[in-house]
Amino acid sequence: MAKIYGVILISISIFCNNAFAQNINVRGRVRDKETSIGLCNVIIKLYNRDAIVYSTASDSLGYFGIPPDYYKQGDHIVIHSLNFDDLWVKTLPPINAANHLLGVFDLIRHNIQLQDIKINAKRRYRDTTKIDLSNEKFERSVMIDDLFSTRGFYKDSKGELYFNGRHVSDIMVNGGDFFGKKNMDIYQLLPALVLDKIEVVETNIDDQTNTTTQDPTIRINLKLKEKYNKGAFGNASTGMGTAKRYLIGSDMYTYKNKEQISFGFNTNNINISELPAVEPLISFSANGNNSITHNAKFSYRNILSKKLEISFSARGKIDHRDYLSDVERQEENTNQFSKIINQSKTRQIGMPEARLILNYKIDSLNTLTFIQTNNHIKTTQTDLSNYQINVGEINTVSNLNRSQNIVNNTSLSELSYTHKFAKAGRSWNIAISRQHISIENNESDSVYNLTGQLTKAYFVKGDRNSGQNTFNISTAFTEPLGTEAYINMFAKYRNDEIDYHPNIISDSLKNIQNTPPVAITNQYIQTGIKLQKMLKRFAFDGSLQALFNIRHASTMGNVQRFTVLNINADAKVDYKIDNKKSYSISYKKVTNYPVPAQLININNSFDLISQISGNPGIKPELKNSIRFDYNINKSGTESFNLTAGFDAYSNKFGQVINYSPNTPQSVYDTNLGNAKAATAGFSVVKNISDKIYLNYSGNFSYIEQPTIVNSKLNLNSGVTINQALTTGKEIIKNILSVTPTFATSYSRYLYESSSINMLTLTYSDKFSFTAFKFQLELYPLINYNHSISTTTSLSVNGALKRNVFKKYGTIWLQGYDLFNSFKYNNNFIGASYTQTVKYSNIKRYFIMGLSLRFNNIK
Repeated sequence: MAKIYGVILISISIFCNNAFAQNINVRGRVRDKETSIGLCNVIIKLYNRDAIVYSTASDSLGYFGIPPDYYKQGDHIVIHSLNFDDLWVKTLPPINAANHLLGVFDLIRHNIQLQDIKINAKRRYRDTTKIDLSNEKFERSVMIDDLFSTRGFYKDSKGELYFNGRHVSDIMVNGGDFFGKKNMDIYQLLPALVLDKIEVVETNIDDQTNTTTQDPTIRINLKLKEKYNKGAFGNASTGMGTAKRYLIGSDMYTYKNKEQISFGFNTNNINISELPAVEPLISFSANGNNSITHNAKFSYRNILSKKLEISFSARGKIDHRDYLSDVERQEENTNQFSKIINQSKTRQIGMPEARLILNYKIDSLNTLTFIQTNNHIKTTQTDLSNYQINVGEINTVSNLNRSQNIVNNTSLSELSYTHKFAKAGRSWNIAISRQHISIENNESDSVYNLTGQLTKAYFVKGDRNSGQNTFNISTAFTEPLGTEAYINMFAKYRNDEIDYHPNIISDSLKNIQNTPPVAITNQYIQTGIKLQKMLKRFAFDGSLQALFNIRHASTMGNVQRFTVLNINADAKVDYKIDNKKSYSISYKKVTNYPVPAQLININNSFDLISQISGNPGIKPELKNSIRFDYNINKSGTESFNLTAGFDAYSNKFGQVINYSPNTPQSVYDTNLGNAKAATAGFSVVKNISDKIYLNYSGNFSYIEQPTIVNSKLNLNSGVTINQALTTGKEIIKNILSVTPTFATSYSRYLYESSSINMLTLTYSDKFSFTAFKFQLELYPLINYNHSISTTTSLSVNGALKRNVFKKYGTIWLQGYDLFNSFKYNNNFIGASYTQTVKYSNIKRYFIMGLSLRFNNIK
């Protein structure tokens, strides 16, 4: 392991040293003469007479670079791009000593001439819409996010951005990432006055393969004014309330050209894991009403010498959660009913993720990337549980006192190299990775139970440790087949080793599921091809791959070996009827390999109802699927989607459940034969007017789940019907609006000799009232649940806010469960049981605070 890291570090060091030691490349740019837009993947060849001295390609903005030593050897340049006339630069331009620029080279599009036959122009295009803001005078309180509701932009209820009805796939600032990809929250804090223009690029050309796509993509590039290429901004929030509620937090960002640094922290007990960019939104939560969270995060990104991109981020977290729950569970096959009252305290501390990314651009055609990811989480949990178990005339009352400590550590190292050839779209990639996962699970349980007149007390202690080492090496080669197709050939080898060592002791061994040490080795070899092809209105995307798996599982000298060969297939055909209507048909054959949780029981916790064991001999599950989709889109104002699918399984994963009275169930996963599943649904979105919209969706699904209970195979089956209607209406312009949602869910599940019906009806709404610069928002919720028991809940959240400090700040007052009437239920359907969970620690509280945005941009 140390040698691998040594090689990686030495390789990166060599490349980095070369980056700083070599001469600065002379640079030029290629553009479309008609639009002045930079052209990507243009081939630039430097010649000395008939010999090619150096070859390169332009980047996404049209820039290219040539090392000075090569440039001095050449005598002319040939610039080539599809759909453009070749440009011969017969006299090499002199190098600008100040900035090493060669200048700008404009390419002329091909002229299509009509002769005896008609020549149709290619359907490829790259259009850029420029929104000039250089002369706009924005107040400092106007943020970039405010512009995303004007000039053809709008955001949906999920925060996704659209331009003229088309989804925006990516947002860049000055052609690069800005504090993370698709980080929409950042634009609520950056003033709009920094913008020089907004470039909206729409294209049906894939940048990676240089092939035509059926669905165009839209990317936005925010160009900053020169004087705003550096700045600092952020936000801070603080609040205090009843029931000792509090909130303190801040996010700070600073940037200078390509360098970006951010820092943030928050501490609160109102169930906020990370501080939002605006005032916090209180929502209903099952186990978060009584929580304390401390968070801190840091990120750094920079590009050195125009070649080495460094990105580092880390987040630390301390989380305390206490909650009460009532569980009612019905075993449908054995007629056992249980009720559990549980008081749980969870303490979690650690670093959910720390990541270092080094991306070294050797030249315009070669890139080396190294990624190191680590995380560490320690969880301490104590449970006080009271069990009431009823089987026929036998009643058992038990108390379980559990203390559990779990430590998770993960380390992942990845090194990849990508080479792009002079031919646009042709590329080769090779990647190597090494991952180590360790889990330590220490648990101590003491049990006291009463059955009839008999009492019993016993203890269970367990130390379970597992280590998983994974090595991957993969390679892929992409070859464009003209401008309408490409083929990708790939291969991968993976070696996965798991060592599991349990040590469980008890003075009543029959009450626990003890397993011996296990050593598992999996080797995977995968190879295949992928093809994408455009045919006028048709688009085909398919892949075929062979997977070869060898597994050795050793348990106390007993060795299990098996070898499997599976063929996976994936094919999809899209047909575009016109610009508004399209449909697709897809087929997949997938091999689902078991995850570590199915092979070993490292995550299992001692329980008086059911205990899960691992199964090192479980084999892969095979799934065949077919899907149909039909879509209608009308300029972003109306859309309709219809979908249907069917799945057929073989070697289906299912549970084996062994049960006898007054003992916990023994459960493990295995392969249980064939099963089917089906689904059908539709959705309608319509803007009736600028102030009224409608969103309706419905879904039907059917599923079969084989299960073995006490050596008898059952093919359980279930049907679920869901539907939801959401609408919005402005009742009084700029004063009163409502956005109600009505949702229903019905499930019927059939077991061996019984069935269960579950019904949930939900109405939720948002009343927004604005007057005298104040905004009042009320969030009512009515919820009806019917399962083992029936409950109805009526509750309301509320928020009152007002902008201050020229809209840079917001004073807010929020109330959680205003009438102290909220009841939170969750319904579950299992392979052999139904379960309802009621959380009973919900409390009403009010909190008042201030959120403030700040920056040094003027």
